Amino acid sequence: MGNLMGFSGISTIGHTLKAFRQVAFSGRRYHARNAAHGKKVYETQKADGEELRAQAVKALEEFIQKGYAKGYNPTPENLVQLLIEKADIQPGMRVLEPSAGKGNIASPAFKRSHRAVTVIEPIAAMAKLFKFKTHAYHYAGSNFMQFWDKGHYDRILMNPPFECRQDIQHIVHAYQMLKNGGRLVSILSENAFVTHPGDTDDYVAVIHAFEQWLQTLGADIMALPKGAFDYVSIYGPEHPDAPYSTPIGTCLIVVNKPKALNPSDSVEEAQRKRQIHQATCELDKVFKHYWFNELKRNPTLRKMLSEKQ
Repeated sequence: MGNLMGFSGISTIGHTLKAFRQVAFSGRRYHARNAAHGKKVYETQKADGEELRAQAVKALEEFIQKGYAKGYNPTPENLVQLLIEKADIQPGMRVLEPSAGKGNIASPAFKRSHRAVTVIEPIAAMAKLFKFKTHAYHYAGSNFMQFWDKGHYDRILMNPPFECRQDIQHIVHAYQMLKNGGRLVSILSENAFVTHPGDTDDYVAVIHAFEQWLQTLGADIMALPKGAFDYVSIYGPEHPDAPYSTPIGTCLIVVNKPKALNPSDSVEEAQRKRQIHQATCELDKVFKHYWFNELKRNPTLRKMLSEKQ
């Protein structure tokens, strides 16, 4: 496994994962066939497997740090702490992270929930990391918009992609995954609230519907410091995430999903819940209309999405 540390390509990691599985399996098989020496052999094989695991994880992290993970938008540690604080995760809660990267958010979330965090990650190099850490994560696939586990999660923490209003798209989709009474905490591009002369009518409709939805929900919106993702300016060019530095402005939103309608609800509370449901349906309809048109008129978007499949 000498070449692994030099890292010649992503295929090397696949070979390492295969070797890790073979080592672990051979230890179990030998243990069954030779009980007298099985324990010692199994422990030796397990140690070999853990070494392979550590080597592959290190190679993957080097791959990421070299800037090869196109579309990666790592969440800075101070923002991770803020997301975790706002989420108020309690032990035993089901947690979802729909754009998990290399686990900057999911890792501390697991430490709070003491339960494997469901993660989704479209970048292949990142996804492989989670397959080596199965005690802390449940890897649920690469395409969040094709993921459907409605009403299942107590908490959802997100740093979604920002291109072409995908942050709005992911947030609305994630809201459907929340349990009644659950909470969603997400970073959001400041452009999600901005329109410009020349914007298409369907684009403007999305912005207005999104603002109305957040207002109806009573969402908390917090502006984040300028340059929160500009790693080069904050930490210097030697920082591991420097290749992914971006000066984009961002904010943080906290959305609490109301509990289900109940006969004991007051008239005002029942009306509020109906209004939230109507605003959610309206935003979903408006965004689908915008997205359908945007895919037709934007070849760059089509190419970007196809590369993530």
